[in-house]
Amino acid sequence: MKAFELKTSLRKQLRETLKTLDDEKIFEASKRVAEQLFSLPQYKQSRSVACFVSMPKEFNTSPIIEGIFRDGKQCFLPRVESMKESRMTMLKADSLADIESWPRSKWGIPEPPKDGPPRPEALEEGTVELYIVP
Repeated sequence: MKAFELKTSLRKQLRETLKTLDDEKIFEASKRVAEQLFSLPQYKQSRSVACFVSMPKEFNTSPIIEGIFRDGKQCFLPRVESMKESRMTMLKADSLADIESWPRSKWGIPEPPKDGPPRPEALEEGTVELYIVP
């Protein structure tokens, strides 16, 4: 089996397993991980954080994103620019309300809008000190 086929098969198996998990248990475990993150010196010292936005039945990043804003840090979140090229940009979110106003992707994930005023990009700003990745 080729690597791509294996990866596709594993993702399918993982999605099936994730469907069986209880949402409350996922959220409680996610909050515990977030609290561990908040206690790290790397988090405490950072002024800006880039984070992924979780899909349903994944590790829930909401507690992390809420903590970033609570702690007065800059928050950068992804927008898929091209699926074909596997290209994303990390753009600044201004607040939780800002994120709630964003359009949803085909996966139901809020993404910074492509129209409207330009947003600072993490790589252009050069200020992101911590990246939270899946």
